[in-house]
Amino acid sequence: MTKTACSLAAIVALAGGITMPAMAADCENLAGEWTNAEDGAPTLVITEVEEISGHLRGQFTSPSGTAGEAFALTGWVVTSKDDRAEDVVPALTFSVRFTPYGSVSAWSGTCRALDGVPTIETIWHLTRSHADYDWSHQLTGTDVFVPVAME
Repeated sequence: MTKTACSLAAIVALAGGITMPAMAADCENLAGEWTNAEDGAPTLVITEVEEISGHLRGQFTSPSGTAGEAFALTGWVVTSKDDRAEDVVPALTFSVRFTPYGSVSAWSGTCRALDGVPTIETIWHLTRSHADYDWSHQLTGTDVFVPVAME
């Protein structure tokens, strides 16, 4: 995966700069804006994927539990070159530190086209420093992200 005009367009859009034509993100180029498929909230913006290291950067806006602020995310993406495998997809992980809320979260999943739509399917783990019960410091769930359509 490479840094592309799409990642530049995402950075420019975040900075409120000039408008550039951009393509929607997909599984070949994760850079761009992704929305939570369940509620349609634009939550995941991947601004950069380093070609050699696979390091990804961006922002995450939680659709729940926060006041709508965007938080920095960092993570990794890798695609196997194993031609013996029948199903090869990008595998990715990213994490976010929600400092004002005393929590950290990590997502891990894959990207594939489902019914022709690039889709990131993840499992997430949220760990919070404060909780009402000792067993509720750690929560687990799933999120599905699809690209925001670019015009």
